[in-house]
Amino acid sequence: MSRLTLIAALGAGLLPGAALADGHGKWKERGGHYEHDYRGCPPGLAKKHNGCRPPGLVREHHEDRYDEDEHHRWRRGERITRNYIVLREPARYGLDPRDTYWRADGYVYRVDRKTGEVLALIGLAQSLLGN
Repeated sequence: MSRLTLIAALGAGLLPGAALADGHGKWKERGGHYEHDYRGCPPGLAKKHNGCRPPGLVREHHEDRYDEDEHHRWRRGERITRNYIVLREPARYGLDPRDTYWRADGYVYRVDRKTGEVLALIGLAQSLLGN
């Protein structure tokens, strides 16, 4: 009888290990697309790679939004700090030759020559300059 008890105890001790083994369960895709373990997560949410969050609680990632830096329109009082081109002959485009004009991000701005501060948004560069 002691042999039978020993075998039963040994078998019962191995059962939890088999249940916790990381096999090909239904929470992991067999093709290797899912790296994380989504135990307790419904299959529809596990496929979305959002940390098992319901759709109403998921926030947008920065990569999904419109890139504001790529198409930035400078406002009056801001300083243009990057990616600008100085318009050398403003009178050629019907602008006051005494002022300083810069082209940045598809727009033409009247700026303070010393500080680079935007004094006015003149308009779209394409319609104004014909480029």
